[in-house]
Amino acid sequence: GDACLAWIAVHDRSAELRSSATARVATRVKEAGKVPPRIAMVVYGALKSTSEPLLAQGAELASGIGMYDAIPWLITAQLGSAPAPTATDRAGSGDLAWIMVGQQTAFVSDLTPVVADSAVGFDPQLSVVTEGVILRVHDAAVLTYRYEVHNALIDLSSKSWGRSTGGLGWNQDAWRDWYTREYLPFRKAQERELATARPSEPK
Repeated sequence: GDACLAWIAVHDRSAELRSSATARVATRVKEAGKVPPRIAMVVYGALKSTSEPLLAQGAELASGIGMYDAIPWLITAQLGSAPAPTATDRAGSGDLAWIMVGQQTAFVSDLTPVVADSAVGFDPQLSVVTEGVILRVHDAAVLTYRYEVHNALIDLSSKSWGRSTGGLGWNQDAWRDWYTREYLPFRKAQERELATARPSEPK
């Protein structure tokens, strides 16, 4: 049942059904006191997807149910990139694109005389010289900014940390550094405090 509800919250085409399923999943998480493994697996599957809508809906579900373990996955998923074509991929195709800004001047590069009875003429050959700048594009990479995932990451991490993480922006290195040096020690300290405050079970 948990997995089915999570699947609807991520994969269903109806936004209304997804919203309703997310609310029910959040209730289940609250009752259990943690994110059940079956729900977590559905979220992780969505965050690994190559489908942009699934990524966004998986991130929204993670944020909606307070799935803090998904933060490193969201850090990675907020930016997507396509690799640049290699020389082998472009074999025989030349540049990907080029832009030229210049001035062309025509001149006579060759002149052939044409002689006939009582007549002389010339056959000129025109050429063009170009002066200016040319920009040639050999490689290109596409970077995708996934705003839904990014916003879910900021919302989830800020709630967990107690401070806004919006200042980290889209800087992946800054996010990873924050997660390793600040967030993980913060979570471990929280867990120690909870373990200390939890009453011991009677023997």
